[in-house]
Amino acid sequence: MKLRALQDLSRAQNVISQISPVAASLSDPLLHTRCSSCFSPLSENPSSRFPCTNTCRGSVLYCSLHCLESDSYSHVSSGECFYFHILNSSSFSEEDSCAIRLALRLLHAFRVSAFLDHSRIGGLLTNCHEFLQRPVVNEEDFELRENIRKWARIMRFLRREMVHGIEGYQKTEERENILEEAVLCCVITNGVQVEVGGLVLGSAVYGPLFSWCDHSCRPNACYWFSLSKELDITNDDQIMGNECLHLKPESENAEISNESMVRMWSGGGCNSGPSKQGPMITLRTIKPILKDEEVRIAYIDLLQPKAKRHAELWLKYRFICCCDRCTDLSSNYVDCLLQEPNAHYGSTETIGADDFYGKLADFMYQTIAIYLSNGKAEACCEKLENMLAKCQRPGPREASPSVFKLNPIHRLSLDAYITLGSAYRVCAINQFPLSSEKNFQFNKADAAYSLLLAGAVNYLFYFESSLIASAASFWVGAGESLLRLLRNSGWASLNKTHCPSLSIVREKLNLASLSCNCLHLMGFECHDSQNYIERKSSVPLGQLSEILNGFLHCALLLSRRAWSFLSFGCSYLEAIKDPIDFSWLASSDALRHGEIGCWNYTMTDLGLCSERQKGLGGCECEPGSCLEEEKLSLYLLAAHCLIYGKYLMSICNGFCETQVNYISNQLDFTG
Repeated sequence: MKLRALQDLSRAQNVISQISPVAASLSDPLLHTRCSSCFSPLSENPSSRFPCTNTCRGSVLYCSLHCLESDSYSHVSSGECFYFHILNSSSFSEEDSCAIRLALRLLHAFRVSAFLDHSRIGGLLTNCHEFLQRPVVNEEDFELRENIRKWARIMRFLRREMVHGIEGYQKTEERENILEEAVLCCVITNGVQVEVGGLVLGSAVYGPLFSWCDHSCRPNACYWFSLSKELDITNDDQIMGNECLHLKPESENAEISNESMVRMWSGGGCNSGPSKQGPMITLRTIKPILKDEEVRIAYIDLLQPKAKRHAELWLKYRFICCCDRCTDLSSNYVDCLLQEPNAHYGSTETIGADDFYGKLADFMYQTIAIYLSNGKAEACCEKLENMLAKCQRPGPREASPSVFKLNPIHRLSLDAYITLGSAYRVCAINQFPLSSEKNFQFNKADAAYSLLLAGAVNYLFYFESSLIASAASFWVGAGESLLRLLRNSGWASLNKTHCPSLSIVREKLNLASLSCNCLHLMGFECHDSQNYIERKSSVPLGQLSEILNGFLHCALLLSRRAWSFLSFGCSYLEAIKDPIDFSWLASSDALRHGEIGCWNYTMTDLGLCSERQKGLGGCECEPGSCLEEEKLSLYLLAAHCLIYGKYLMSICNGFCETQVNYISNQLDFTG
């Protein structure tokens, strides 16, 4: 099954808009804080919460009477309500009920469909043969198969015994559960995690207008979720309801005609429904797509090397990807950096590399697991930084060919940066008083690792533009971390003699201090000296190469001063000369063939004229001796990170006024 473009599509264009799910289920931890119908946050006022009054005894809550009434039939008739009744019994337990509840709702939605069989349900692939009949090759396969069969028995019992007790649970025969197993396999194959604002809310299954999109590790489209029909999205392609104006489904199965699928899913039948309940999904281009070209999305995290991607795809979806990125015989540059074979650095020595990186990965992920279980963030940071320092490759080819090292863009390095930034943030939250020097140092480390992570991923993005969503998220995170550092009350503890008064610094910390053209390039306007911005009528979403190069020009200059301050005191960070320029990792030929353009910005190439440095807040003082200049450099860098990150997000998700207001509020230091 495929989806192809009916016409040429530009970058950042919606191809389907706000399609509601066939079935959706809220994750277990959020059942008492979110509406089980629309997934919106519940009011803190108990009188504004509407519980189910049937057998589940209020196990699900709704934000309004409308949501309660529109969802009640599916909740009760699917068996979900009775399932909660069983879960409330002391004699029955299940660690995570989300998958079972989603399968119950999906089976209920398809109960009258003419397309119910064991290989496809409503045109959606089940993969039953792959999950249940192929020989088990590892422990994960065995565990998944056992879970499917156990959950199928539960579903079978619920559907037959909703009005009885739990005594009949063991009476169902395993092979009576073929239909339930097929639906569970359909959920595993077609279900997507609903993530809004970085929070995973639950899971959902959508119709073929979305689910027929194939995977690619070099996708040309992405998807995002909204919880409200009225979400304010500004782009050339406004809301289209349930009609797909830009895509044509293509079935390779003669028994499932394209016309029948379109009729079934374009208004009626097992469609998402006129009430628009549940989290809605939008499919959007991140690259130009030609007419008749297949529209592809990513099913997994793309910020990992080929072997890891293939292992995850096989475990979750039972196929091996054969996209351009995976079949590139010329050794994909981004994948080389993420997995770092030593041959990439001019050495032919690779014996023992897998063992070295395997042990390193075991140590790092075990350290992270211990931190997640005991909450000792500072101890985790110390272990990870020691690991990075011992395995560091801060510059080009200075290590012996026989010594394995870890480049700063290796997947293990990126995972370490993510954990270190988060853990140092936790350290700062738990460190009192907030004005202490230790609290300040924790915030500084958070900002440093967040900036390093954003710069490293941005370098990969330059050569693999499908990483745009990751780059956008990390740049916004870096901007937020830098602004948290600027707002920290511990600045005075660094240098009381040279620390400027807060009022003096606040006069300079505003968007009017941006002397570059980045705001204009990214489609924003700043109103004179006032500290707020607004989006222009048309955002230049197609000028990605020009905007990226303009941003890099400023960010490299700004990071020169800011990085010496942020990295001061950490041996690993101090050895990294620049958090954005990683061009020393590549050959000149690789730098000329980035997917977005030619990487032609290094510290040497820019020249760093004194006048330009002055205009961007740079100075040559020792770190900590000129705090006013350092604050201004950090502010300007934070502004660039935040605005550039939100610009990239607008390509993936569209632009709404709340995002513009968010940028203005974050950058406001006048209050």
